[in-house]
Amino acid sequence: MKIVYFLTLLGVALSTALDEWTNFKLAHGKSYVDHSQEKRRMEIYQRNKQFIEEHNQRYALGLETYTLAMNKFGDLTEEEFAEQQLGAAVYLDSHHLNTSGPTHIAGGGNLPASMDWRSMGAVSAVRDQGDCGSCYAISTAATVETQVYLRTGELTPLSPQQIVECSNTYR
Repeated sequence: MKIVYFLTLLGVALSTALDEWTNFKLAHGKSYVDHSQEKRRMEIYQRNKQFIEEHNQRYALGLETYTLAMNKFGDLTEEEFAEQQLGAAVYLDSHHLNTSGPTHIAGGGNLPASMDWRSMGAVSAVRDQGDCGSCYAISTAATVETQVYLRTGELTPLSPQQIVECSNTYR
């Protein structure tokens, strides 16, 4: 009887894991060339899922300060993610860098324990640059959008694409 119970639990667990994998693929438009590639991607997904669950358990115990969630990169290894998403390197000449440090440091005063600019409507939605290396344009647009909000009270969306097109000469 115990073996039947164990096999039933195993079947339910496998069915749930396969359902989650299928939902992940559907949600993110994933497809794979053949069964062996899909098997490898599913194994990576399962490892990433386990990492996320363990991290979030540590968060629940107060050992971490943020939670993690699965996203469209869940079927990539760390190395693959870094290669595909962190590939653009920006090189600056040393004469462009200000290394003198801050010229003014504000006094401590009564600062809040935390501040969430999202709840104030001061930041736009997260943008996905894909693998095009436009992080400088996306971060610049987001920073200027927030500065405009702080001056005017209105969040005005700006176009990172325009920044990319106008700055290609200088890259």
